[in-house]
Amino acid sequence: MGGGNGIGAACCRVMKRQGWCVVVVDRDGQAAAAKEVEGHAFEADVRDEESVMRLAERIERDVGRAEGLVDSSGTFQDNTAISEPGAPS
Repeated sequence: MGGGNGIGAACCRVMKRQGWCVVVVDRDGQAAAAKEVEGHAFEADVRDEESVMRLAERIERDVGRAEGLVDSSGTFQDNTAISEPGAPS
């Protein structure tokens, strides 16, 4: 996921050189790396669990069973003070 540019796109290129069938996912659907690596482009928002579940079903139906995953999404969460309820322990 997050294969539209930067580290994600670099991972796609390495995977292609290693002979993998590459599926590139990006939030805005502009997964340019997919064309570069002759891969499959999909759109999803990893912050939305239902979107990810639908994506997994589509990939399995349209491309086949996933054998590996590289998650390079640039998603951030709000900072939470340690003293606040719900803060990581």
